Amino acid sequence: MALHGADVWQDGKLMPVLDFSSNVNPLAPPKGLMDDLRKYVRLSKYYPEPDARSARNALAKFHGLKPENIIIGNGANELIHLFFEAVPRGRTLIIAPTYSEYEQAAIGHGHQPYFHVVQYPFKTNLNEVIIKKDTSLVFLCNPNNPTGEVLNKHEVLSFYEEVVRAGATLVLDEVHMDLSDKEAETLMEEASDRLIVLRSLTKLLGVPGLRLGYSISSHEVSKKIDSVRPAWNVNVLAIEIINHWLNKEFFNKSREYAQRERTFLGDALRDLGLEVFPSHANYFLIKLKRKTANEIKVSLLKKGILIRDASSIRGLDEHYVRIGVLNHSKNLILIKSLKETADQLGGL
Repeated sequence: MALHGADVWQDGKLMPVLDFSSNVNPLAPPKGLMDDLRKYVRLSKYYPEPDARSARNALAKFHGLKPENIIIGNGANELIHLFFEAVPRGRTLIIAPTYSEYEQAAIGHGHQPYFHVVQYPFKTNLNEVIIKKDTSLVFLCNPNNPTGEVLNKHEVLSFYEEVVRAGATLVLDEVHMDLSDKEAETLMEEASDRLIVLRSLTKLLGVPGLRLGYSISSHEVSKKIDSVRPAWNVNVLAIEIINHWLNKEFFNKSREYAQRERTFLGDALRDLGLEVFPSHANYFLIKLKRKTANEIKVSLLKKGILIRDASSIRGLDEHYVRIGVLNHSKNLILIKSLKETADQLGGL
C-alpha cells in the first residue's frame, strides 16, 4: 500500500493534531455545508444513483462541459485505479517525484511502471522525457505533488502530442489546481480520446472523508471508464454536496486566501533557514539540512502537529518533508513549533 499524508487516526480514534500533512482548503468547509450534510444523512436509507447522473450534470454545468465527458469516482484515487482497467495492459510512464498511488495502482492492475525522475531542484523539462514502446498510460501531475511545480499548458500540450504519437494516453492529474495561482494552465477543455484530466472537490470543500473525484475525457473514453466502474460507487452525501455546493464565489475567495497564506508561510519557513521549493499549490516541499524527516515529524507530533514525511516518495530521500498551508493562526503555531524544535534539536 502506498504511503500518504493525512493519517490522523490511531487505534480507530482521531489524534488531537493540527494536520499539516494534508492540503485541504484553509477556508473549508464553507459555512452551512456541515448543516446540510446532517440533513442529507436521511438519504442514506436509499441506494444512491448508480451513475451519479445528477452530480455529473451539475459538474458539467459548472465547468461548461458535457455530462457524458465526466465520470465521478469515490475520490480521485478510485479513478486512478479505474483508468488502468479501461486501457490495454502495458507500460506506464510516471514522471517523478510525484504521487505514489500511480505506481501502486499500475502494479496492482498488472501494468509495468517505469519512471522519468526529475532531479534536484525538481524543474521538469518534458523535452527530456522518453516514452517507451508499448506504453499505455503516462501520468503527469500538474500542479505536481509534492513539489508544487506547475507546467504551462503549451508545454503540456506539446508533450501530449508526443504521447499520442507513442500510442499512449496522458492522464493529467489536476487535483491540486483549484487552489493554485496558475489555474489558467488547466487543460479541462482540451480533454480528449488521449487526454484524461483528473480533478477533485475533496480538498476544495474540506470534506476528504466523503471522497469526491471526477475525470474529464472524450465520450468514448468516459464510456470505457464507466464500463469498469462499480455501481453505486458515489455515496448519496457526496452526490448531494456536488449538486448544491459548487460555489464560484467561495472557490475564488479560497484561492485568494490560499495564495496570501502560501506567500506568508513560505517566507516564514525560509526565515528559519529551510530550503523551501517554489510552489503554486497549497503545500511546500522542504529539504532539511541537519535532521531527517522522521526526526522532525516525531518532534512536531509531540507538540500536536502532523507533517508529511516525504522520504517514501520516489526521487526523494530522508531529508524531505511536505507541509500544507492552513489558516493564518494555525500557520503561526507551526512556525512557533518549528522554532522550538530547531532549538531543541540543534537545527533543522
